[in-house]
Amino acid sequence: MAQIVNKFYEIDELLQYFAGSTATTATTKKYAATGIGTGFAVGDTVLVAGFSNTASNGVKTIAYIHTDASYITVSEAIGADESGVSATFNQTYNGAWQDVSGCTVLIGTIRTSGNCSVYTDWSWDRGVTTEFSESANSITGGTAESMGEIVVIAPYARCRVVNNGADQTVMSIYFGGRDY
Repeated sequence: MAQIVNKFYEIDELLQYFAGSTATTATTKKYAATGIGTGFAVGDTVLVAGFSNTASNGVKTIAYIHTDASYITVSEAIGADESGVSATFNQTYNGAWQDVSGCTVLIGTIRTSGNCSVYTDWSWDRGVTTEFSESANSITGGTAESMGEIVVIAPYARCRVVNNGADQTVMSIYFGGRDY
């Protein structure tokens, strides 16, 4: 029996990373540190970690970058004023939601210059709600890896990559599905 392979997307994306030992927050949704905005763009999502106020951590969407890259503002609320924090900002890539109801398994490959984590997000309502996420691989920089075969468990899926500790100079993803 022939296998039908559906290519959902193939992308090249260079994810950014920032670590600062003097990061500060303000209740105006502002993170500040020397060079914090370098390499990021408005609309990028970042995974923030390191702040004692948990509202300042988590996935945030960059809404503004100051011209000298000394601060960024985000769309989501953040915690009260903190200063001198060793914080990290790892950019994330969110693939487009795909109708995978005609597939038995999802397949993919990823090639990166730096470490990252790859997830498959699942939804029953076309991506309005992410029902759950499944970790496929922790990728070691400088390698190309298969994401393996991921059994389809909901009608909509997307590939999500979270950078981990260095700017990516190479990142290529192939994401598809197969019906046996």
